[in-house]
Amino acid sequence: MKGMLVRIGLESTNGGIYSPAFKDGNYEYIPIPDEIQLYNFNLNKKQINLIEQNIALPYYSKLPGLTRDYIIDFLPKDKLKLSNKNKTIYLSPVEKTIAHYDPHFALKTFGDYWKVREKGRIPKKFKNYYLNGEDIHIFFVGTFWDTTYEWYEQNGRLSFSEMIRIQKNKTKICIFGYFLVEKIIEINEFGGWENLEKVIDVYPEYHDAIIYNFHHIRYDIQRILNFDREYLEKDTIIIIGDKKCSGLLNRYITLKDVGNKVTEIGKICNISERDAVRFKSLNEKQIEAILNEIE
Repeated sequence: MKGMLVRIGLESTNGGIYSPAFKDGNYEYIPIPDEIQLYNFNLNKKQINLIEQNIALPYYSKLPGLTRDYIIDFLPKDKLKLSNKNKTIYLSPVEKTIAHYDPHFALKTFGDYWKVREKGRIPKKFKNYYLNGEDIHIFFVGTFWDTTYEWYEQNGRLSFSEMIRIQKNKTKICIFGYFLVEKIIEINEFGGWENLEKVIDVYPEYHDAIIYNFHHIRYDIQRILNFDREYLEKDTIIIIGDKKCSGLLNRYITLKDVGNKVTEIGKICNISERDAVRFKSLNEKQIEAILNEIE
């Protein structure tokens, strides 16, 4: 039995604010903005048609919430932040900002990359664990701000700068999603995304998940549409979660509370006060401790 903690959702770099975690254990999972908005593409009509046919581009205004109808209610009224190593931009209007909705918990799918030098974050040793038939558990972690339903009822949607000020020093790191891995599909085994139909032919039962993960070509659309071999070596993987054992948790599990106070379950997982928990491997004892906390 092997496992990992993987951080997703709004953060200081991508989004600029945090998702809410309520006192009763409820929360909202709000994904980061999609990186496609960092680039300006000069695409021809054929390329645009390919993208529109194969890539779902969810807007924040269309994403359902867990405690309200739509997650837009929990976002600033004016803008969101989006950054990578080379560039920072602010996205407005928020309603028409594209969300990087990955993992997709309804489809039980998560796309990432094997860790190769600086790229990806899933160590390739997990491929061997998977091939050897070991159970692999993925626990999704996010940074949340500690708040109440009443705060949103009283204040509604404030500006980006106001939200940053209000959320300062009120954040906590929590587990809120879980996958028991059923399948790992390596896109490079099929020659890359240009052979999308071949992937679907081999795994028809995962059709919707495979199509959804086609969004991973967004990060360098012009190169991938020209089937640049160097880009395709990024080792894209599609992870499929077991339908019965994967999804969003009913209640979040706090690893590090407000004030960087590490909880008992956080200590078991070797979380430190300064730990941002981008990725962390877990042993059997740690996995069992987390599973015992899941309702």
